[in-house]
Amino acid sequence: MAEAENIGAENTAEITAVVFESAGTLYAVNISSITEISPRSDITFIPKLPDYIIGVVNLMGDVVPVIDLSRRLDCGRRLDCGRGLGSGSCEYDERSCIIFIENDGINVGLRVQRVLTAVSYRESEMIRLPDESSVLTGYIKGQTADRISLLNIERVL
Repeated sequence: MAEAENIGAENTAEITAVVFESAGTLYAVNISSITEISPRSDITFIPKLPDYIIGVVNLMGDVVPVIDLSRRLDCGRRLDCGRGLGSGSCEYDERSCIIFIENDGINVGLRVQRVLTAVSYRESEMIRLPDESSVLTGYIKGQTADRISLLNIERVL
């Protein structure tokens, strides 16, 4: 009986996440993973890295790789980066920023178009992906009723 109560308690756990836009889509990352959000643009290009790693930055003495989230999730091909074939854009402007994330001792920056807000929701309110073999399953944990996709940060990194 106690086991069933614990399962119910887990499903009603409240999560606070930062919502941001990348390639015209809304995503969220659990706030507990975020160490800093910065508007910096001083990214140093490093040749011969995968195309989704756009360079590195110096973050308090540490060299931190920066991932272009739209490239990592392959949104560029789907949206054609705003060239008329899709509804979103991959371009960055003065509202673009880097979300620095720490996961299992690894620091990484995610370059996103803009950070919008922080939201709280219950895990039980998440819409789970219907098919475990879906291409999104690895990167997306689920979606809120507002169509905000919660990133599986372990997989994205």
